[in-house]
Amino acid sequence: NNYNVIISGTCLPNDTSNLVSLNVEDAPLITNQATSVTICQGDSAAFIVQASGTGLSYQWRKGNVNLVNGGNISGANADTLVINPATLSDAANNYNVIISGTCLPKDTSNLVSLNVEDAPLITNQATSVTICQGDSAAFIVQASGTGLSYQWRKGNVNLVNGGNISGATSDTLIINTANLLDAANNYNVIVSGTCLPKDTSMNFNLIVDACLIDLSVTKTASNMTPVMGETIEFTIIASNLSSLDATGVEVSEMLESGYNYLSHTSTIGNYNPITGIWEIGNLISGNSETLTIIAEVLISGEYVNTASIVGIESETDFSNNTASILPEPKDFFIQEGFSPNGDLVNDFFVIRGIMNFPSNNFTVFNRWGTIVFSASPYQNEWDGKSSSKFNMGGGVLPVGTYFYVLELNDGSKAFKGTIYLNK
Repeated sequence: NNYNVIISGTCLPNDTSNLVSLNVEDAPLITNQATSVTICQGDSAAFIVQASGTGLSYQWRKGNVNLVNGGNISGANADTLVINPATLSDAANNYNVIISGTCLPKDTSNLVSLNVEDAPLITNQATSVTICQGDSAAFIVQASGTGLSYQWRKGNVNLVNGGNISGATSDTLIINTANLLDAANNYNVIVSGTCLPKDTSMNFNLIVDACLIDLSVTKTASNMTPVMGETIEFTIIASNLSSLDATGVEVSEMLESGYNYLSHTSTIGNYNPITGIWEIGNLISGNSETLTIIAEVLISGEYVNTASIVGIESETDFSNNTASILPEPKDFFIQEGFSPNGDLVNDFFVIRGIMNFPSNNFTVFNRWGTIVFSASPYQNEWDGKSSSKFNMGGGVLPVGTYFYVLELNDGSKAFKGTIYLNK
């Protein structure tokens, strides 16, 4: 501010000018850049720059759009931009400021980010669960927010992973193999995040039902007094008498030594005659399934026959889970021939067990279809003589093959065959 000039000439005195100033102004220069900011929604954010230069003015921008004071924006034309309160819509990675001055050029700052983080918010609540004892239960919540963490609780008690609990600090709580002690109406979760406040869910119910079922099995036979050597048909009916579906249902149906397995049919599942297991699987509430087994009645062995039923679920009534029947086979055998020669050996045609059928009819025919003997009932009295009134030679029948029909009249089919009469 002290520039001057001295002017000299031929004559004195010299003349000195007034003092004058030279003012040199500086162009804008940002000396400290603003820094990116991370805040929670609702908090205040500030971007601050420092600059040198003459006659400085500021214009904050979001991208290429000039910001204007108003609403939650202040300091749009100052060295400090304030956004209060910040919302998610304010988040951006391109905030910048243009600084102008008396001199050119203008100076533009680096781009900086405003990260607005959200407080935890449960967007989908879990739902209450009803399960059977021993099943698995899961509570699932969905939440928005930043840096989320979870803490499941039973009432006010924090749950810890271990035992039948998993996911105690995740969005999904799993209670595997739930028991009656796990039942409660106050399961809840606290969701925390980078920002406050925490969000606490509503209470959820876990109802653990004993889920008792009532399976039953019945067993019948086509004939409770079968003839040895004949076939018998067993009918086994498996039923679910409860209001719940049963799973893993099996019937044990092993034939005893007095029977020879021939065939079977079933309305569902698979029956293995070797193991005696009828695998049914699922048995719907109120439904029944049937297994039919055809077997030959042997002349010796055990004849009591038992079927039993089990399922995965617990039973309410074990009294109907087993059914037994005891057919009483009758000893019965028709010999193929006899020799009525008076030697006291095989002199009569004997049908073993015929006395068990007092209503029988026995008829013998010769090769021409003529009846040579009949009795009703037959009591093993035929000695090889004809009972026809047209007897010749004392009614003694010649050696040969004769034909018979035996009706037991007990509901079974008639027996037909041949008898060889020998001397």
